[in-house]
Amino acid sequence: MNKLNCPHFELGCDAPLCPIHPSVVNSIWYPDEEVCKRRNAPDWVKKQRRTVKAKSPPDRFFTIAMLEAVHQIRPGIEGLNPDVPIDQSAVREQNWISKRKPVSPKEACITRLD
Repeated sequence: MNKLNCPHFELGCDAPLCPIHPSVVNSIWYPDEEVCKRRNAPDWVKKQRRTVKAKSPPDRFFTIAMLEAVHQIRPGIEGLNPDVPIDQSAVREQNWISKRKPVSPKEACITRLD
């Protein structure tokens, strides 16, 4: 996807996570901020839209890696607290992601029996 293929880019799109912007990799997004309006946007943009519908707390942020790690958006999903020091953000992001790993059917059966 490039700037020529996005009619919203030139019209002043305010989405902090833009699929065509090169600095998007290190950006964060809060659920009360703008979301990309492209119809054929990446899956993580679709998850942003579902996160807004799930009424996620607006004071918690998400990264693209976090959105990609989520397999199902449910009410009550929360991002990370921005008040924790920046130097711990990568570790916190990885911990958040590791808690959302998909569970295999075999693991689910074992967990239910315990």
